[in-house]
Amino acid sequence: MSIPSQPAHNTPTSVNSGTDATPEKPVTAPPQSAAAVALTMSWQLLVILVVPLVGGHLLDVHYKTSPVWMCLGMAVALVGIIVVVRQTVRQLNEIMRKADKGDKK
Repeated sequence: MSIPSQPAHNTPTSVNSGTDATPEKPVTAPPQSAAAVALTMSWQLLVILVVPLVGGHLLDVHYKTSPVWMCLGMAVALVGIIVVVRQTVRQLNEIMRKADKGDKK
């Protein structure tokens, strides 16, 4: 008595389904509004400010060094804030530039 062979579970049913996995046009991000950029900046600033300060406080408590790690956390937060604000200003300038081009046409 022989066991009939069964097809494998992962075998494709057709060689080409008619659609390619790669799109013809490159996928681009949808345009953002100024409000969306501002909301994104607010969350980024919250994280960039809170994480280093809380981390510095916890390190100060653990190592019993009063302001050392907190001050270092403030410096890291300041650098992060500068980076986020510069990035946001660039994004808003790009949005304004695109809006001006749309108004002129």
